[in-house]
Amino acid sequence: MPTIQYGSTEIYYSIYNEVRNDLKITANLINGVEVHSPADIDEQKLGQVLLKKAP
Repeated sequence: MPTIQYGSTEIYYSIYNEVRNDLKITANLINGVEVHSPADIDEQKLGQVLLKKAP
């Protein structure tokens, strides 16, 4: 499971690659953080977006 480091907190998330134009980030108690992203986005760009949205 991929992670990002935000301060002293490690955030685990699941990636779902789909046919879409935007990025959708959801958080719930059962599945944690889910990222629904376009299939052609690279992981480095995805990590940058998640760090920007983390606060």
